[in-house]
Amino acid sequence: MKRVLLLTFLSLVWVVGASAGSLKDKLDILDESRNLSQAFFLDGQGEQRQLQDFAGEILLVNFWATWCPPCVKELPSFARLQSRLVGKPVRVIAISEDFGGFDVPRKFLEDKGIEGLTLLLDDKGIGFRSLGGRGLPTTLIVNASGREIARLVGDLEWDSDEVVTYVESLVENK
Repeated sequence: MKRVLLLTFLSLVWVVGASAGSLKDKLDILDESRNLSQAFFLDGQGEQRQLQDFAGEILLVNFWATWCPPCVKELPSFARLQSRLVGKPVRVIAISEDFGGFDVPRKFLEDKGIEGLTLLLDDKGIGFRSLGGRGLPTTLIVNASGREIARLVGDLEWDSDEVVTYVESLVENK
C-alpha cells in the first residue's frame, strides 16, 4: 500500500511539474551507456524476459501503470510512434508496474484501443528499481547493443516530429 501511495504521489508530481517541454528539454542523455542485463520482466505467458532479448533493435522502454495519470496520457503517443516507425528496427516496450497480474494492463490497453506495443509486467517493481527508476512514467532509450543511452522521467508526446527524427537518427547510427 505504501508503494502505491508513493508512486501515485510521484506520478502526480510529474503531472504538475514536468508535463511541458520538448524532448531536448527533458531528455537526460547518459555520459556513458549503461548495461541493462540485470533486470527481468514477465511476458504474457509468465516467462521471464530481459531487455537483452531485443538486442539489435532500438528500444523505447516505458515504465507505466494504469493508475498513473501522466502514464495513461502518453501511452497512445507511444502506439502512434510505433506505427510511424513500422519496418524500422525500433520497438516500444511498455512495462506495467501494476499489481494483479498481466491481465490488468493487457485489458486496460485493449479497452483503450492501444495496440502495437510490446507489453511486459514488473508487478513487484524490482526491475524498475534495479534500473534506478524513481517516478512514473519513466522511459529508457536503449541502443541496438542493449545499453541504455538516455532516459526521460515524466510524460511526452512521443509521436512528435522531434521524437521521430531523434529515433530515426538512432537507427541510422546503430
